[in-house]
Amino acid sequence: MKTGENKPKSGSIEELSNYLPLEDLAKLIEINSARIIVFNQGTRTVDELSKELSVCMNGSCIQLTVNDEQPLSEEVEEILNG
Repeated sequence: MKTGENKPKSGSIEELSNYLPLEDLAKLIEINSARIIVFNQGTRTVDELSKELSVCMNGSCIQLTVNDEQPLSEEVEEILNG
């Protein structure tokens, strides 16, 4: 955090997310990548994030890379199937 920058006032997750630099937000997503799945509505498939390069910067955006070649873990299957 740079000296002199304003901190989030309300302490809400929305305020915090708007305050985080994009690189820190990408790191936070990467840290939690094992808990994130991606649903592709067009193909009706669910993919886990790639274990090798799941989150990276792509210009001024965060890129999530999925690995659709591996089957979902048993834990994710249980979550999806109830």
